[in-house]
Amino acid sequence: MKNVRALQDDEKLKQENYLLRYISKQITKAFKSEDLRWTTDGMRLEGKYIFED
Repeated sequence: MKNVRALQDDEKLKQENYLLRYISKQITKAFKSEDLRWTTDGMRLEGKYIFED
């Protein structure tokens, strides 16, 4: 099985992982500041939060 390799060795996956962690932190901050919230039915997100770099 020479085509199998560890996922942590793939640089693209590392970058995507960092990006996902960054987005998760931004979403958490937005919830805490109430710039982002779930609708009353719990099916959608709403608020004035805009993702920026």
